Amino acid sequence: MRALILLLVSTTAAYADVAAPAPPVDCSQIKPGADAAKQARDRFMRAVNHYNLAEYDAAIREFTAAYCLMSTPELLFNIAQSHRQAGHPTDAVRLYRRYLALKPDTPNRAAVEKLIAELTQKQP
Repeated sequence: MRALILLLVSTTAAYADVAAPAPPVDCSQIKPGADAAKQARDRFMRAVNHYNLAEYDAAIREFTAAYCLMSTPELLFNIAQSHRQAGHPTDAVRLYRRYLALKPDTPNRAAVEKLIAELTQKQP
């Protein structure tokens, strides 16, 4: 039994090293249909599902695709959160700052500024 568990763990680790994140979303490749708002909502819901499953790279792609269809500052915040969780502090800080620039009076400004400060301290 113990050997089987070790095999599963080592096999999973091997596949994790092979799998690379998909390339970033190119907004010029996202073709909005007649109902771009519905497309954006669908992408948003897929992103939330990925985020909740800790599939942060997939969440980043889906949130970004939603942003390509409907450019709202809140989606930038979601993309930044996904980058933070995925361990991409530079991208997270860049997007948090852009979010605050587009929505300077946001009620969560202090919390976002705190995240920026924490992530900036961790960067090399």
